[in-house]
Amino acid sequence: LGDDGRAALADARAALALLPAEDWEVGPIETALGGVVEARQAKPRDVYQPLRVALAGTAVSPGIFETLTVMGREESLRRLDGVLAGP
Repeated sequence: LGDDGRAALADARAALALLPAEDWEVGPIETALGGVVEARQAKPRDVYQPLRVALAGTAVSPGIFETLTVMGREESLRRLDGVLAGP
């Protein structure tokens, strides 16, 4: 990840961490990440692509909201933390 991708990933991780486990569904996740896109004045792909790579390990995956939902809150945050802690 470049500096912009890492910053977008950190912002996304912070927004997702605010969602309680009972709200870990497509709608609330989409709203939280949409707020990151808006706050960064970015294109959705500038936020979602770093997330996709961090979560799935590839630039191609099912929908990012669905991926997060299926992975679950704890696993998703753990993977994001791992990428953000790396070099």
